[in-house]
Formats: sequence, structure tokens, C-alpha cells
Amino acid sequence: MLVVTVTFLPIVLAYTAWVYRVLWGKVTEEEVRREPGHDY
Repeated sequence: MLVVTVTFLPIVLAYTAWVYRVLWGKVTEEEVRREPGHDY
């Protein structure tokens, strides 16, 4: 169990940090209308 934790915990933390950085900030209605393909 220790080996699994030591292996996967850094992966989970790195992924969480990456997602947090990518999705940071507010999305305004103007940005959605301006960028094509973002209007789902």
C-alpha cells in the first residue's frame, strides 16, 4: 500500500495542480461569444 501511495500521490497532485492552472479564472459571456466552439 505504501508503494501505491508513493507512486500515485504525486501523479494525483500534479494532475490537480495542472487542472487548477488550466481552469483558473472566470469565463464571461463575452468570451464565450467571441471564441468559436465554446458555445455548448
